[in-house]
Amino acid sequence: MAKRQPDLSGLFRPTETQPPPAEAPEPGPAERSAPAAPELDRTLPVGVGLKQSELRDLDAIAGELGVARNALLRWAVAYFLREYRAGRISLTVDREEKRRVRPP
Repeated sequence: MAKRQPDLSGLFRPTETQPPPAEAPEPGPAERSAPAAPELDRTLPVGVGLKQSELRDLDAIAGELGVARNALLRWAVAYFLREYRAGRISLTVDREEKRRVRPP
């Protein structure tokens, strides 16, 4: 006799209990640096390239603290943004010109 199949009728049902907030217009340059209210701010996945050694170090730190790597990285980015906005971090940006030969 075949096994009873699970009910998948609600597979695409929304999991959030509150409706999403209305879309706000695109913020201007001054508003982009201000943090959004937590209830309006969505979490978006972002990829970043890291060296293998950096990833090992992050995993070791996350293991020492007993947190997920994602939580550690989110904290690190939030810390950087807060310190940068407060003027305690300054970045030096070097621009390199690359010259290439294009085939005919």
